[in-house]
Amino acid sequence: MKKEEKQAFVEQMKRRFETAPGAMAADFRGLNVENITELRRRMRAAMVEFRVVKNTLTRLAAQGTPLEPITELLEGPTALAIHASDPTVPAKVLLDFVRDHKGFAIKGGALAGRLLSAREVEALARMPARPEMLSIVAGTLKSGPQTMCSLLAAAPRQMAGLLVALKEKKPVATAIDPA
Repeated sequence: MKKEEKQAFVEQMKRRFETAPGAMAADFRGLNVENITELRRRMRAAMVEFRVVKNTLTRLAAQGTPLEPITELLEGPTALAIHASDPTVPAKVLLDFVRDHKGFAIKGGALAGRLLSAREVEALARMPARPEMLSIVAGTLKSGPQTMCSLLAAAPRQMAGLLVALKEKKPVATAIDPA
């Protein structure tokens, strides 16, 4: 790699590390070209940037960014998976690929300034994606006021029901003749 190419790589990776919420690292030893091509295809389909990186240049790029802890995972052959907005997406793709290919291993990841172990990346992969998570939160927030309204309306509704039942049960009073 020429000096200009190295500088361009560092600048590009630094921008990715500054904007992405997380990055996942994997060890691709044991995979053949066909398997790596399949993995790249899966990543592209999920809108995930997946690239084999040079450890030294990646360490330089990560310095001073929120994803700097990823540098602890840069030993041996390393590939990084980065999604622009949702860190669960690359974790899900990697976990699915690990299940199908035994020579592939997740090293770990970085998320919002914190180093993740391989187990934590697997747990992240099992979480709902961001849109699903937002809908769960919205549903939870919506259910509180709905429950409160139904509880407040329950007492008057029950009272009305009791009055109707009492009216149907009780015979109509007739006028008494005082003769």
